[in-house]
Amino acid sequence: MSVWHSRATPRTVTRHNLPLILCGCGGAGEAHTEALALKAALEARGCKVFLSNVSPGANLQQVIASALLSCRLAVILATRTYGRQTNGLFCTSAEMNFIVSQHKPYYLVRMLPFDENWTEPATTMAFPPSIMQKFWLPNEPMPADLVDEVCDKLATQQPSAPAQAR
Repeated sequence: MSVWHSRATPRTVTRHNLPLILCGCGGAGEAHTEALALKAALEARGCKVFLSNVSPGANLQQVIASALLSCRLAVILATRTYGRQTNGLFCTSAEMNFIVSQHKPYYLVRMLPFDENWTEPATTMAFPPSIMQKFWLPNEPMPADLVDEVCDKLATQQPSAPAQAR
């Protein structure tokens, strides 16, 4: 399968053509190295994966929103600061709120110890311990079953329905 990378314009993303998006890990994010490794492993299994690599000056919000809207599954690499609202026009707080409010299917990778909370209370509230979470700390090897679990969850997801006029 082909790979879509965010250096293309957001119009490149069309409905039903983007199975997976990796969230919370673009640029110099806390889990960028892990995101690249997971992307490569998923692509090796034939998955089409979006990982933001937006150039400075590009419309990050439009690129991420288009990818989130068209994906079948968001894989959230939730590091300690995931969900933080920054001064930028788009941040992981907006990303998280979109995923949760739109009931977007997601696979949560918890990238901090279970005895610690995310720095943002809204993230802790959005992802309580009762939600299935895969544990993977930054700078540690990828869990051996992570790719299989993501692929299995993706297989259960239906393509996104076209957006309805509101």
